[in-house]
Amino acid sequence: MPCGPDINRADGPSTKDAAAQKPDYASRGRHMHHHHPSIFVILLASFAAWLALAVSPVAARTAQVSAEPVAAPVEPNARRARLDPVEAKIRDLHDRLQISPVQDGQWEGVARVMRGNARALTTLMQDLRRKPLTAVEELRAYQTAAAAHAKASGRLADAFDVLYRTMSEEQRRNADVVLRQSRKDLGGFH
Repeated sequence: MPCGPDINRADGPSTKDAAAQKPDYASRGRHMHHHHPSIFVILLASFAAWLALAVSPVAARTAQVSAEPVAAPVEPNARRARLDPVEAKIRDLHDRLQISPVQDGQWEGVARVMRGNARALTTLMQDLRRKPLTAVEELRAYQTAAAAHAKASGRLADAFDVLYRTMSEEQRRNADVVLRQSRKDLGGFH
């Protein structure tokens, strides 16, 4: 029993059979890429998910705090932290890592790198999204974004190393747990 058109027939497959098997690329045309997520979109979604996971504990705490009456005016940095996910992440890590006032100078170096990395990666993502990309451009964009992410991670590791050296053993153990948990929340190393 044949499974498809009999291609060995003298007259070949019928026009109807050939049309049924031939993909209709013309009707999908340039709109096809809108139906399937591109590598770039997946990378961008991963970055957005990282930001969402990074600030979710802060967002929950901010919601609890905002329900309470505020007695004193809010400092500008605290206000900015509620509006900016990067600032919220910086503030959350500062608290979770139990940074002491003596370590604030080293912490500010880490925070400065986090802000710079966020700006650089956001700008890169916006630049790459400005125009439709071919398949090769899509892969090159992924390569560019991955390289930028690797550089940003290196800068952050260097700045964090300076801070880590000033930490007590208890703070180091805590930092190890906090960062390990963050990695697990993001699905581990890729």
